[in-house]
Amino acid sequence: MTFRMKTVLSHLTQFPQQHPDITNLAGIAGVSEATFKRHFKELSGVGLSTFMRIFRLRRAAWQLAFRHTMSVLDIALEAGFASPEGFNRAFYRCCGISPIAFRQKPDWAYWQSAESILNLLHSTNKHNSPEISEENFKALPLALKIHQGPPSAIAESVSQFIQWRKEYGSAPGFSRTFSIYYDDPATTAPEHWRLGIASSHRQTVRLNPWQVHNATIPELTVAACRITGDEREIGRMLRLMLSQYADRLDTHTHPPFVERHTLFPDVAAHEAQQTLYLPIMKTV
Repeated sequence: MTFRMKTVLSHLTQFPQQHPDITNLAGIAGVSEATFKRHFKELSGVGLSTFMRIFRLRRAAWQLAFRHTMSVLDIALEAGFASPEGFNRAFYRCCGISPIAFRQKPDWAYWQSAESILNLLHSTNKHNSPEISEENFKALPLALKIHQGPPSAIAESVSQFIQWRKEYGSAPGFSRTFSIYYDDPATTAPEHWRLGIASSHRQTVRLNPWQVHNATIPELTVAACRITGDEREIGRMLRLMLSQYADRLDTHTHPPFVERHTLFPDVAAHEAQQTLYLPIMKTV
């Protein structure tokens, strides 16, 4: 992909609510409108309008499922639709279900398949290597839910953990949010893959239907880096750090983990901020 085409994609993701101006975008790419349309479809597998509709509606789907304080009207307007009716029609065409029905019972099948289309966005990442520092991580008590199963099914576990946080007053504004990487999806069978979903929590976790329980991140020496991006960027940096610290890994004490500072869908997935921590042995 050319640098100019990456600039086009960056522009589209920065202003997703705006209707794409083919003339302007072709100018940024330095090609004719016909060439731009053809090249974009070759890269993404769909036309520009379809791509942008999927991009906007994906975030809207997560807001419907996980941000119940937002009304359907607010979500529609933020996604760039002038009316709830237009939003309803577009969402139904994509998912085969209305926004209200999706909010009541999310069906993630369509969005799992749509990820392959949105993969085009990951080619815009500059892949600058963030600064890695070594530091001490103080012991932290947690409330933890462990998802076991395919990564594609993680949304249901996230939804259950959010329900627990609402019930027991452990909202992101009052506690820290973490993901704990017990297994590598590249080397673990989908049915055995585990991811910890956690928040800082000092009280005893009472028996609950969401299988959330007490846990602790012990005091650790860690390699840490601040990351902007989605799970693919976290995975890229984790692989780099695992290689860089191969002779000092201390992952038997605790698995690698991430603290989420900003969360999708509150921000676009490629703009999410997090810190990745890799447990390592102290140098003598």
